[in-house]
Amino acid sequence: MSEGERVMASSGKELRCLQINVDRGRLAMDFMLQVVRERDVNVVLGPEPCKVDGGFIRDRSDDAFIWLAPGVGARSIHRDRGFVAAELDGITLVATYFSPNKSTAEFKAWLGRLEGYVRRRDSRRVLLAGDLNAKSGRFGSAMTNAYGRVLEE
Repeated sequence: MSEGERVMASSGKELRCLQINVDRGRLAMDFMLQVVRERDVNVVLGPEPCKVDGGFIRDRSDDAFIWLAPGVGARSIHRDRGFVAAELDGITLVATYFSPNKSTAEFKAWLGRLEGYVRRRDSRRVLLAGDLNAKSGRFGSAMTNAYGRVLEE
């Protein structure tokens, strides 16, 4: 779990963001909601949600989610396979997940869709969080895998 990122919306409202991979577990989702309450978090981005209701914005393949606290409204939502985005006031939030069980060609195609979406945001700020299952020494991993090599390019 990664917490503490504070992002300022153009309205001047501070967004307290949390990133968590709940690994499709109900207990992890419950823990996440407890942390949200205790630490006054109003945005959560993550991969691998479990099946729960309650304000979760999910991608088309049910692999990534964004949760927004009441009062944090999205101007628009974009759902794709492996990522979901919520456009707020002055910032776009993107949650991602890519399975380690897919081919490198599938990863490149998915990454192209994600990159295309982000580039179309023009001058908007984008906060991207998730799990790409990419490993590279360039970004702190002890090893490099095929997905990591693609990102290095």
